[in-house]
This record gives sequence, C-alpha cells and structure tokens, in this order.
Amino acid sequence: MKQQNESFIHWKGGDAVKGTVAAEFIFVGSGRVAVNLALGLRSAGHHILGALVRSVESDNARRFQQLIGPVTAIPGKSSSNTQLPNRALDWLRVADAVIITVSDTAINEIAQQLAAILPQGCHARVFHTSGSQDSSVLSPLQALGLRCASMHPLQTFAATQERAQNLSGIAFSIEGEDQAVTLATQWATQMGGSVIKVPAAQRPAYHAAAVLASNAVLALLQVATQLLPDAAKELPNNPLLPLFQAALDNVRRLGLPQSLTGPVERGDWNTVAVHLQALKSDVTAYDVYLSLAVATVELAVVKGSLSQPQAVQKRQQLQQLLHPCGSIQTVPSGGGNFAFSNDTDFPEKKGTK
Repeated sequence: MKQQNESFIHWKGGDAVKGTVAAEFIFVGSGRVAVNLALGLRSAGHHILGALVRSVESDNARRFQQLIGPVTAIPGKSSSNTQLPNRALDWLRVADAVIITVSDTAINEIAQQLAAILPQGCHARVFHTSGSQDSSVLSPLQALGLRCASMHPLQTFAATQERAQNLSGIAFSIEGEDQAVTLATQWATQMGGSVIKVPAAQRPAYHAAAVLASNAVLALLQVATQLLPDAAKELPNNPLLPLFQAALDNVRRLGLPQSLTGPVERGDWNTVAVHLQALKSDVTAYDVYLSLAVATVELAVVKGSLSQPQAVQKRQQLQQLLHPCGSIQTVPSGGGNFAFSNDTDFPEKKGTK
C-alpha cells in the first residue's frame, strides 16, 4: 500500500486509528465519475484496488483499466451465478471503502447484491455518489452493520481526464452515518475539495440546483444559439461562449448580484417587450426568456436596481405573459404595461390594463 504524508483516520475491523497508511478503495462501476474520483483519490495518496463491473469488455471498463487499475466482472441480477470472483472477494476483505458510482436507479440493486454475497470480515465503509439519493438507498448494507454515506461531487464529468483536474476546488455533498461522513469529509478535503452537509430532506432541491447550474446552462446556450443569425452559427467557435465566460468571471470577481447587467437590471422594459415580440413564434425560447426575466427581477431587487414595489408590478406583468395567445405590444421605456390582443380564449392570461 502507498504511503502519504498527512495523517488520516484509517479504518480496520471497525476501529478508527490514526496512521499514515493509504486507504484501500473499491469502485462499483467504471464510468466517468469512477475514473475521476479514483484519479483524485490516488493523487491524494490512496490506493485503488480496482472496480467491480458488469462487463470487462465495455469501453468504460477498458478505460478504467488503462488509467486506474484492474476490473472484475460481477454477476448481474438475472444471472444464475451469484458468486463473486475470488479477486473481488479478496478486495472486499481488505477494502476500507466501497464507492458505488452506478446510475441512481441501480444503487439499491447493487446494495442488495453486495449484502447477499459479502465475505466474512468485510468492514468497508460504503458510499454512493448520487446527487438525488440519500444514504438510505444503501439500507441492505446498513442492515448488516456497515457504515454508509452518500458522497456526491458537485461537478459535471463530460469526459474522462487523465489527471484529476475537475476535483480541486469543487464541493462534495456528504450525508449519512457519522463515522462514514467523517471519512468522506477527510477524503474530499485531501482531494482539494470543500464539503457541504446536505440533510436527506434537502437532497432533491440540492440536486435540482446542480441540474440547473450544469445541464440547464447547456440547454440555455442551445436556445440562445438557435436565435443567432446564420452567419454567427457558421463561425468556427460559438460567439456566445465569450459572453457566457465573461458573465461567470464577473460572478467570481464581483459576486451575485453585483455582476448583473442587462435590460431588466436597468429597467428597460421597452427592450424586454421587443425581445418578447421577436420570440413569440418560438414557444421554448419565449418561455425560457420570460421565466428568466422573472428571476432576474428578483436579482435586480437584491442588487438595488429595482424597488420592491416596481418588482411586484413587473413580476406580475411578466408572469401573465407566459404562453401568450396574442401579440405583445411595445411598452414605453421605464414603465407602462404589457398588453395582449386576441386573448379572449385565455382571459386569465391577459396583461394588466
């Protein structure tokens, strides 16, 4: 086993002792999350025994073998063979931690399978990396007395890195049994991350925030890109990317809400109305723009650009424009009301008169 300079809590036989010996890890799954976490843990001085996978011939398994170490196939749920290979049993006897990186819907199935075939003497702490599930999904292993926790890296892994570049500076959300949480916290810190404790009840909202900040940003970029003229779309690089990057840089430098700019922030409602008029034939772009305009009103209040009475009025007007059934009239800059025509079919969507 590898040595490391920093002392950490090393678990053997259920007892915590201070030491300098690296922890032994097993991964279940060999995809992007597994590879990136394994690289991060290895760079922190820990030892990766290998990965348990469904097929050693998959692209993910081959990539894990190339970058990290050995993989061993374990039987599937429908397999008549329920025995683990000898190498997997050997790993489980000495492992300090098992990290399950499979899809959310497969975590409990894996937990049940491991609970049924764990060898005697296995004292590993068990973790999963799902953002939406809490540690209770590992209940089959908890019932055996194993200490379990969730350990979700708040990062997107679109591609496998040969170095753990994506882990330094990110947050890990950790929840579960106290001793398992202590270990996960220490490992996250050793990888250069920070830790946020997310109670089980707050897990869905936390994961929704993560989706909005990663997946939804890409969807927003796609919607915005489709609105560009053809000449802009033909450029070798998306011309909106520097704008996206500048907005993020401003947030890092100035923070929210001071980095906010744009027509809502400066109260230019005429421009907002012109934008909505231009987007009325594109339901997706229209609704995205309008929903974000409502959210921007809230941010402008926090910045001090809009007063609370102004925000209440404009928020109501914007919300009434969702899913328009008529045309949108331009309003005077700095005030005025939005109005519809041809809206008799949906009177509840009328603008303020």
